[in-house]
Amino acid sequence: MATFNQIKQLRLRIGDPAGVINIIQVSTLEDLPETPRQQTAYYVISTRYYMQTSLLSGAKPSDYTEINLRISDEYLQDLIDAYGVEASICKAYKWIIARLGNELVLVRNSTGAESTEYQRILDMLNYYKQVAKDCTDEYNKSQLNSTGRFYKSKQPNIAGGNI
Repeated sequence: MATFNQIKQLRLRIGDPAGVINIIQVSTLEDLPETPRQQTAYYVISTRYYMQTSLLSGAKPSDYTEINLRISDEYLQDLIDAYGVEASICKAYKWIIARLGNELVLVRNSTGAESTEYQRILDMLNYYKQVAKDCTDEYNKSQLNSTGRFYKSKQPNIAGGNI
């Protein structure tokens, strides 16, 4: 059974939630700090939600908002139990790639001409595909796995084989 620290480590490595560099566990909503840390998400055990606020001081539980995640804790827990944290990173990226159709990220919204521009899903798909490929390559290098390629070689015939 994967621990909170393993899930936290995996979440931070894959960048889910985005822009978060630390995740701190608290028991209830009332335990959320009045002076929250920047770029920190708080996992509330009683509600099983990840919460965050932009306030730096004087924060009340009502000032915190729930963070939308791409991957659930249950799925990450299953990945970690089956493959370990390192191998789960690549599989998590592939899961994100499979769900990109659900995301249209607003890039720019101009008033007046009423033009709205969205980030192209193809750009996001190519980005995550490259990240997943790089991740797999790095994992294979760290595990010293073979690439599966083989070739035959023979001694070159130089000067009629007399050398």
